[in-house]
Amino acid sequence: MTALNDLIPSSQLRKMLSGVSQMTVWRWLRLTDDPLPAPAAILGGRRFWDQNEINDWIARRSPAWDAAALRRAFPDAHKNV
Repeated sequence: MTALNDLIPSSQLRKMLSGVSQMTVWRWLRLTDDPLPAPAAILGGRRFWDQNEINDWIARRSPAWDAAALRRAFPDAHKNV
């Protein structure tokens, strides 16, 4: 069970995820391969996530994100020059 002090609101979640939009969070919740964890609680119409689950999800995704960021930064790096 998640302790209340481990819950983070949507605004803090999006900051942890580099300022993504609410639509991006919605899309990531629906990924078929390692989706964003579902909110742990809905209180007063607001969604809250377990910070530990989010940290674990970010850690699992970081290598893929790093590789994607490198491809965007150096798009021609894979080509033989």
